[in-house]
Amino acid sequence: MDVAADGSGTVTEQRLYQLIRQPGGIAERTFSIEFLDPAVSAYAFTFG
Repeated sequence: MDVAADGSGTVTEQRLYQLIRQPGGIAERTFSIEFLDPAVSAYAFTFG
């Protein structure tokens, strides 16, 4: 919900961002996150 169709997004404040949403059944998936700004840090991920 917080990313564009091409996968890009903007961090605007300290909060949890929803990076992916997959329709259909549960399956094993891999994704990566690349921060272009060195000032951005990731501290928590939630799944479920």
